Amino acid sequence: MEKGRSMAVTCVGLSCLDMLLLESATPATPEHICTFSGVKNVPGGSVCNTARALCRISVPTAVLTVVGEDAFGHELLDQMSSFGANTQLVVRSRSVSTSLSILPVFRNGGRGCFVDLGANLAMDKSLILGTDPEKVLVALRSSHIVHFGYPHLLPKLQGVELEEFILEIRDTNTPANGPIFTMDINGVSSSDPNVLCAPLKHTGLLHANLEEAHLLARKAHLTESANLSRGDIEQMGDFFLEQGLAIVAITLGAEGCFLKINSDHAVLHRNLGRFANPFLDNAGEFVFQKAFEAEGSINATGAGDSFTAGMLAALHDTEWISSNVSPSRTGLDLLARAGAASSLWQIDTAKSHANGGN
Repeated sequence: MEKGRSMAVTCVGLSCLDMLLLESATPATPEHICTFSGVKNVPGGSVCNTARALCRISVPTAVLTVVGEDAFGHELLDQMSSFGANTQLVVRSRSVSTSLSILPVFRNGGRGCFVDLGANLAMDKSLILGTDPEKVLVALRSSHIVHFGYPHLLPKLQGVELEEFILEIRDTNTPANGPIFTMDINGVSSSDPNVLCAPLKHTGLLHANLEEAHLLARKAHLTESANLSRGDIEQMGDFFLEQGLAIVAITLGAEGCFLKINSDHAVLHRNLGRFANPFLDNAGEFVFQKAFEAEGSINATGAGDSFTAGMLAALHDTEWISSNVSPSRTGLDLLARAGAASSLWQIDTAKSHANGGN
């Protein structure tokens, strides 16, 4: 970290190098031969995707993750530096391999995913704090927001272990003086409550997609025949808020997103710290935000992380939120719109190409 400079956001957790198979056909069977049109390597995973989206809108951002001393790790670091992220905290280890994902980007807008989690499987508190833990902790404590990505895919940094990591960073007695902790989830394969239960009571903002929220809140996989009402989605949000979370955000694909804020002011002060004030008048409220319409074709890779980045940027800019709140537009509305706009910039190829593909 540059001496004396605090990061607005430090993105922590899962990273990988994404190998995109562009314009891929969708396989009819696992053995089906599929064509694609070109390959592009980009930094992926929560840390890289969120940091890239934040840097795109000029939010000072650092990254903390683990990579191997290999070609993929060097490429990952070079690309993160090139889009503006501060990589000084990244741990480089000879004992692990950099994670690699193969992502066929289907012509219909969806994508597949084949991943070697590599270094992410070994990532624990000791490894991520590196050889100088106090230096890393000082840097994290000086950030305004510490954003953590994908605990379900980090077997050694979830549940109680993740809570211990949070408590190393946050002073829960004086939350207004330190960073807040936010979280994004992905790779949820079961309804096991132990992954999130302990960390949630220290978390300011959580993002999940509808499938993940359904599995965790309703203990069942979402089926194509499910006909969920807005009331059903609100109940899913309440499942997370009842565990001490301040704000929950559930993305609904083409239908947009749902956000709800905890009704307990004590929770908002504790978990949103210095960023709580613009939201206190909206305690207990929720909003459904429609997705913005794309102009070009859709590439959904990184959509959820970009959505989260938009919310983090808005959350961090309390002056912007306070000056734009009106009787018809709450702070929660502004968070939802910021997330939707950032996601559109990522998935709409007409916009991402105009911005150099970032």
